Amino acid sequence: MRLPWLRCFLLGVILAAPLAGGPLREGATVALAGTIEKTWAYGRPGFGEDPAVDEIEHYFVVNLPDPISIRSFEGDVESEVSRVQIIVSGRDSPQWRELSSLKEGGRVRVVGEIMIASTGHHHERVLMNLVAVEAAERAGGSPGSGGSVSLRPRPGPCQTIVLRTETIVLHCPA
Repeated sequence: MRLPWLRCFLLGVILAAPLAGGPLREGATVALAGTIEKTWAYGRPGFGEDPAVDEIEHYFVVNLPDPISIRSFEGDVESEVSRVQIIVSGRDSPQWRELSSLKEGGRVRVVGEIMIASTGHHHERVLMNLVAVEAAERAGGSPGSGGSVSLRPRPGPCQTIVLRTETIVLHCPA
């Protein structure tokens, strides 16, 4: 399903909003644009200390063309973040299937709540609990061959941050 209203909305917000600085808040719902990557890392029991017995954990990353900064609940800042791990409810979930259908390295927009890594299963410094995804390309498809879930922003005041011309962050305070 094509979402022309989304592009018009984002363009209007981008043009109307001043360029904002400073880190995003952990727990904020944001939209990020970048390229999708499926990767892996060692998991239990040793998270890479003994690769012969450690499980392999597959996960998705959005590679941002311009780094962002995130302020944790405790006030610490993770800066120069260019990779965001995507969290979904499991490999059998519709979200995992949706991400799996995307073309590796293809352009994508994801919406979700950002957080700082806190466990061994968090393989990147910053993660996103996925709410929605929209892709420019699908595996085996052509550009513009589909988006998916509606990317409607939360009601209320939103702040748009544009880093150069590629990374779009729609920051809606909770």
